Parts: sequence; C-alpha cells; structure tokens
Amino acid sequence: LAIVLVTRERILYFVVKVAIVNLVCLFICLFVCYLIHHLSVNATVEVCKRCDRHHSNFFLHIRNINFALEDPLSKNMNKEQQGCSNESVGNFKCFLDPNYKDTNEVIKYYSSMAANYDTIIDNGYYKGPRIVASSVNDLIKDKNALLIDICGGTGSTALELRKYGFQNIDCIDACEDMLQIAKQKSVYSNCICELLLPGKQSTLNAGNFHTTSFFNNYLFIKEKYDCVFCVGSFAPGHLQPEVVDEFIRILKNEGHCVIGMREEWLYTADDYRDKLEPYMFKLKKWRLIKRERFENWFENHSGIVYIFKKC
Repeated sequence: LAIVLVTRERILYFVVKVAIVNLVCLFICLFVCYLIHHLSVNATVEVCKRCDRHHSNFFLHIRNINFALEDPLSKNMNKEQQGCSNESVGNFKCFLDPNYKDTNEVIKYYSSMAANYDTIIDNGYYKGPRIVASSVNDLIKDKNALLIDICGGTGSTALELRKYGFQNIDCIDACEDMLQIAKQKSVYSNCICELLLPGKQSTLNAGNFHTTSFFNNYLFIKEKYDCVFCVGSFAPGHLQPEVVDEFIRILKNEGHCVIGMREEWLYTADDYRDKLEPYMFKLKKWRLIKRERFENWFENHSGIVYIFKKC
C-alpha cells in the first residue's frame, strides 16, 4: 500500500510539473504572438520606407525646385486647347509647391478648371484612380457595399468603380463646381460639399446633400461605410494627416480604407514629411494591411497605396 501511495504521489507530481511547464510555454507563445502582431506592421512599414527612399533619394534633394515647371499636368495645360486662363494655370502651379498651404487657392483652382479637369487627367498620364479602384474591387466583394470617395472631385475613381459593378458610392469634396461635373456623370449616389478639417467632425449628417431631407438626415451616420477611399487627396494645400480620424469615424467595423497619393509628398511636403505615416500608423482603431508602391502613378511620378482595416 505504501508503494502504491508513493507511486501515485510521484505520478501526480509529474502531471502537475508537466502542466506547469505547458502553461509557461503557452504563455510564452501568446506573448510572442502578441509581439509579432503589434510590431510586424511597423517593422514592415519601416523596411518599405527604406526601400522607397532608396528608389526615391532624389526627392530628398528637390525641395527648392519648382515642381510646376516639369510636372506633366502643367505641360498638358495648354490654355488654347483647354480654354484655361492664366489665373487658372497660376493657381495650379502654386499648389504643386511641396510647401503650399493655401487651401482656399486650391479650391479656386479646381473651380476654374472643373470644366476641363477630366480632359487634363484622362489622357493616360494619371493612373491613380484606376489603381485605387482596382484595390477597392479586390477588397470588397459585395457590389452593393456602401463606399465613400473622399475629395472625389469630378468622380474619376468612382467612374472606374462603376465599371466593376459598384453602385452605392457617395462623395465629399470642397469644390462645388467639381461636384456639379460629377453629378452630370451620375456616378455618385450622394454628394456633399465640405472641406474636411483636422480635429473637427464633418457635418455628414447635417442635411447638406443634394437629395431629399429624408436622405439628408439618414444617409450619413457614424460607422456607415464598408470602404472609405481617396486618390490624390493628400497633396500640398489639401488634406491634413489628422483627417484620417474622420475616415475611421464613418467606417464600419472591419471596413477598409484605401488611400492613394504621390510618393514624393511623403518626403518633400512639410505637412506630410515624417508626419503623415507616423500619424496613420499609430492609430489603434485600424491596422495597416498593405503598403504598396506603384511606378508611373502619374506619368513618371511614383505613388503609394495604403490599405487599412478598422479594428
């Protein structure tokens, strides 16, 4: 009997010891998984940034160069062919300055160019709308999903998404003249004319839509959209980094955000250099799914597309 009791005690001791070891191992595994989940994105992004800088070192040395002199949009703006005024061309050159900050002048430029804007960009030089539309189509399988185009302008990206079968696309933009062109295309379900500002919620449910009052009070509510997307909205004189908080606010849980922009602004524009990416990546309400670099985003200018998923 004594031998049996001793044997049982040894077996029990062994079982308890094994259980403790297993619990310790499990804890270590969970801790490692936690570290991988929270650190891998930043590490990957840092590697991407180093790679991008390797391919784009010249961006770091051109802060004093006037981009408007060589930019393909500027070259294509022949006022005799497009009917553009000298004032319009001047406004355009201003906001291509990487340190340009006068948002009102940018809006004036878009107003003066609204009638000719599509002719200027729809000549094969600007691939951004098609790239972002393709990214959205890859992410969102439900063609009835609710999408919103941030600073959608005349609806170039929405038009590409329509080709994929998406029907429910809204838009917010600060230029009424650009929105009027978009309305003629019937690419948006609803349009609102408003400038998104940092630290301020938009009046997306304040009755500013060009629709009935019922829809004005119903359509734009918190956490409404399956996907928020924008193309070229982060550029000198345009959106500030902090407006992505508004993107998150109107995005459904598990919804996606797709942001496309010129790569050079990350390194040359004061509003974005060492500010935009750090701000987006530190937010806890979404996580980075993908950061991809595209050559010839706009003629010989490379672009960056970010894909986030709301947590």
